[in-house]
Amino acid sequence: MKTRATDILLEIMSDPEMSTRRRIQAAEALLGFEAPVDVINHAREYLASVFENREGEKVEDRMEAASLRSASSRRVTWTV
Repeated sequence: MKTRATDILLEIMSDPEMSTRRRIQAAEALLGFEAPVDVINHAREYLASVFENREGEKVEDRMEAASLRSASSRRVTWTV
């Protein structure tokens, strides 16, 4: 279920005026919530975009994004 907290974190993560570090922290927080799959996917896609951005991101931010995205892959469970 989307909540006010997930909406705020999505807003932070999507704000290009925020530092990459803060945006990564927002994505990490979203991955810690029991959020809808589309919210989790959005956070994971953002982390992937940071990791893949060789020219525009610092190596430490890229590595943090890769680590969080990888950890989130292991946590995802699907229920029917």
